[in-house]
Amino acid sequence: MDRAFLEVNVDALRHNIEQINRSIGRSKIMAVVKDQCYGLGLEAAFYCQELGIDFFAVATIDEAIQLRQFDIYQPILIFGYTHPTRFDDLITYNLIQTAISYEYLLLLENFQKGIEVHLKINTGMNRLGIPYDFDLIESFFTLKNIKITGIYTHLLSSDQPGEGHKKSIEQLSLFDKLLGHLDNCKLNYGLTHVHNSAGIVYFGDSYVYDYVRPGLLLAASSRFDNYREVVTLKARVAMVKEVSVGENIGYGVENTLNKSTKVATVTIGYGDGLQRRLAQLGFKLRVSGQWCRVIGRICMDQLLIDVSDVNVDIGDVVEIIHDEFTVDDMADLLGSIPNEVLTQLGSRIERVLVYDDKESL
Repeated sequence: MDRAFLEVNVDALRHNIEQINRSIGRSKIMAVVKDQCYGLGLEAAFYCQELGIDFFAVATIDEAIQLRQFDIYQPILIFGYTHPTRFDDLITYNLIQTAISYEYLLLLENFQKGIEVHLKINTGMNRLGIPYDFDLIESFFTLKNIKITGIYTHLLSSDQPGEGHKKSIEQLSLFDKLLGHLDNCKLNYGLTHVHNSAGIVYFGDSYVYDYVRPGLLLAASSRFDNYREVVTLKARVAMVKEVSVGENIGYGVENTLNKSTKVATVTIGYGDGLQRRLAQLGFKLRVSGQWCRVIGRICMDQLLIDVSDVNVDIGDVVEIIHDEFTVDDMADLLGSIPNEVLTQLGSRIERVLVYDDKESL
């Protein structure tokens, strides 16, 4: 933890898993751990397995293989496209591939090695998915060279109450109607799953399927009650200096000080995923419990803050995301979403597991 680090509180992660379980009845959790577990790191994914989660999902085959190499032995579903040249890897690593379209399903069938698949049904999002056509979907169960073990869809607006939830209910109704048709045909479609994080909160107890698919909700969102924030982003002070009035501060001739200022250099920058434009948005960091504003431009590897009123020294910890400025707060400041904030945090930021009763140094 010598430069910049993301603390992942495993007690908070455990709490969120328990809270999800309390809210979903008979459903089970399929942990969505794409992009390094939404930026938390593979250790967080492994900890989910230790806590009893028995199904995982990722976006790409390389993410899935990475999980296997990290001793994730539970079933892993790949949401996205896998090139046919990689189909052998699906068998080698015992992975489940999403049938993302009718044409793609035929490619999987023609591979003739019994790839396990989940059917993704397009109920309105129009990103990926098999057309909502009962006869077409029914015909898939005559194919001999794939193993259909699940079926799912994805809600496009479960995080938007009002009109967005009306659309979600339309999608859920379509999906349930399809399941009813397949049941009447006595076709075994395997596991069912629909709800993402917001879907769990708003629909998880009224539209119940075999699994739910939390991603961000594992890392929490302050927008939802009874969930804890899991991450704290910190960096260190590398240098403290007095800079005179009229001197330049960082890049750009326009960045000069209008008063003598005690300046601290902090070991994190846009190369670590901290957006450069934060400096123009009044962004502040917390140092020894006090707020210090960013001055000058954020650099690739460092940023500068005004610590004129703070007792600070080299090596001290600076808090960027914390209990008073959460991932959601950062997203709001940037006009973004917490998913984007977390997944932009780069590999130079060390991921550290912490517990409620232990503080990082």
